[in-house]
Amino acid sequence: MAADKREDTAHPHSPSQEGGAHPHTDLVDDEAVVLWGRMLRVVNLIRAKTRADIDGVAGLSGEYFEVLLRLARHPDASARMTVLADEMSFSSGGFTRLIDRMAGDGLVERAPDPADRRAVRATMTAHGADLLDRSLAVHAPRLNSYFLEPLSAQERKVLAKALDRLDTLHSP
Repeated sequence: MAADKREDTAHPHSPSQEGGAHPHTDLVDDEAVVLWGRMLRVVNLIRAKTRADIDGVAGLSGEYFEVLLRLARHPDASARMTVLADEMSFSSGGFTRLIDRMAGDGLVERAPDPADRRAVRATMTAHGADLLDRSLAVHAPRLNSYFLEPLSAQERKVLAKALDRLDTLHSP
């Protein structure tokens, strides 16, 4: 009897038995679904190019580069690890493992926060700063050529405004 009941209840995304059509096929071309997919594709294409550039010049992974870049934006190239983890959308455990690997490679140092000894700060080392500088010397001009130069000044303004609005709307 249970088997009969399962056969009568079709999954909403399963092909129907009358011709194989999906009941939500019209949503495949939904504007949000299509634009989201296109945005992710462009981000992934450009990310692959920029990561290859950075790896080629400094041997840094994308995650290492991103941590160093974010640290460089903080005073004294130092920040609480919880702040960095939030900025990069990492779990605290995952971020701790990443920083431990970076510390092992001499790119950052970990130390208790002088303002709150319970907190831990990550600080970029001179070696990390050197690799970041070498990476940025290649990354910035190439990112401009991949991302900004193909757009007109007006398109850049519209994109910046749209990204600002979405960031404000979805930021915690």
